[in-house]
Amino acid sequence: SYARMVEPFWLETNQIEIRIPDLDPRLDGFTIAQLSDLHLCRAVPASHIRQAIDKVQRLSPDLIALTGDFVHAGFHYVDAVAQLVGRLHAPLGVFAVLGNHDYSIRVYGGKPRFPRLAETIEAALTLQGVVVLKNEYRLLQHQEAPLAVAGVCDLWSGEADLPK
Repeated sequence: SYARMVEPFWLETNQIEIRIPDLDPRLDGFTIAQLSDLHLCRAVPASHIRQAIDKVQRLSPDLIALTGDFVHAGFHYVDAVAQLVGRLHAPLGVFAVLGNHDYSIRVYGGKPRFPRLAETIEAALTLQGVVVLKNEYRLLQHQEAPLAVAGVCDLWSGEADLPK
């Protein structure tokens, strides 16, 4: 019951300062907000996700990272979750990677239950201005300092290519 009744509605904000040796001083204080495991479905209402998105926007981050599992299963909630995260904005952008549920794979090395779900989610997110990174990076500038933002495909997708 914990996985169904507690965790899907667990909204927690953690502010963590990460010290990086030799970081360009122009990046000192740079903020990233991360949202993960939205799992929009019948059991996780849009109002809960909207609350999380509003909370992130109040933080005014420099960049927003969305780290997978936008839907729980299937195509039914793809457009709705894309429209919800499309409300997010940050000066350097909103970036995403897809999770195992987005690839519709629940077992490592398993076959997708919903073929082409990942492509559908990627297209819906892109249409809303979210940059989906699949084994690639973007080089950004913050106060004229370079910043690389990278995204790797989900391990269970069979498409993860970390060296790339």
